[in-house]
Amino acid sequence: MAEERETGWDPGSFLGLAMPYCDCRTAGAVVIPAPYEATVSYGAGAGKGPAGILGASRQIELYDRELDSEPALRYGIHTEPPLAFAQGEAAGAVLGRIAARVAAAAEKRRFFLVLGGEHGISPGVFAGLVRARPNERFDIVHLDAHADLRDSYEGNPRSHACAARRLLDNPACGFLWQFGIRSLCAGEAAFIRKNPQRVRTWFAEETIPHPDADWRRELAKGLAGKKVFLTFDVDALDPAVVPGTGTPEPDGLAWRTALEICRVVADSAAETAGMDAVEAAPVPGLHYSEFNIAKLLYLMMSRLMPGAAASS
Repeated sequence: MAEERETGWDPGSFLGLAMPYCDCRTAGAVVIPAPYEATVSYGAGAGKGPAGILGASRQIELYDRELDSEPALRYGIHTEPPLAFAQGEAAGAVLGRIAARVAAAAEKRRFFLVLGGEHGISPGVFAGLVRARPNERFDIVHLDAHADLRDSYEGNPRSHACAARRLLDNPACGFLWQFGIRSLCAGEAAFIRKNPQRVRTWFAEETIPHPDADWRRELAKGLAGKKVFLTFDVDALDPAVVPGTGTPEPDGLAWRTALEICRVVADSAAETAGMDAVEAAPVPGLHYSEFNIAKLLYLMMSRLMPGAAASS
């Protein structure tokens, strides 16, 4: 743990960073907690995800062996107060307030990390990025156990099960790259087959390292020169790594694969503007889900942020 954090850490900030490393005026990244939960269809608890991740993050060592530095102390992370949502608040109003908060960060060209909450927030997060940067297009990299390509679920087009479809509806969305998918309905499978010009889906078993694996080359070529938004549903990971999520699915992405996807994005895309992380649902007495998510998010940020991986 960095000496600076040991002597003056802030229990309210991501990684426990204190001044000047969490200064809103100078930080290169901003964390926005958005604990919205309204359309979950199985295990509840996503609304507690942001607080759980923030709490666990304070136990993360700042030193990154691969980068041989403490990158958070170089780029700085400001953590905003969590958004508050009223019981029964209309989804449109919720997404609008999330979009406004994201736009404020994106207008300053800060890398943003939105902590959900359910996956239904992602169209609002992306809308905020687009509001701040009109006339720009972004490819979307989507890590998830579920395709989330339904047009409507249980009569609700804003359900968490429709998040990727709503992202595709935004005119600023260029192409959707999906990883880790292992659960979808027949209609979603048909949508993927009918839309190869908009969607590329790698099922979880297709990312297992083997000599013929080609997803790295295809993703690198497809993202060359593109701007990216990344949406990370934590159930993309195998439940052995993250059991604390509403709908865990077996045979998920390995930790190293998730991080390798980020490396390919960082090395290939012109820019990653920001990301969200959703569907963490803390389980009392089983805190390693939140810890693992917090650690992975720190590693992801330190690779995806423009210039963040530069040597100290």
